[in-house]
Amino acid sequence: MPDQETHELVDKLVFGKAFPEVHKATDEPYARLGKLHRIERHDPLYGLSTGQPLVHLLHVLVDWSPLTLPPVEQAFKDVAQKLVLGRP
Repeated sequence: MPDQETHELVDKLVFGKAFPEVHKATDEPYARLGKLHRIERHDPLYGLSTGQPLVHLLHVLVDWSPLTLPPVEQAFKDVAQKLVLGRP
């Protein structure tokens, strides 16, 4: 499962800024449900309720993306940080 940092890096790449509140709210059920948390708040109606439906949709897509498989996720973060933050 992608962490908050990954979601925010993707936001910055796509939207030019991060939306941490959308990701925190979307993943809040994780505390109760663990990996099954996606049965809550990962649907289009909840996305509309966030006021940022495109950010929410991107959150859900990133959750299911092969970019977030553990061996690939760190490489993605490294490249994204260079692009977004200008870090070497």
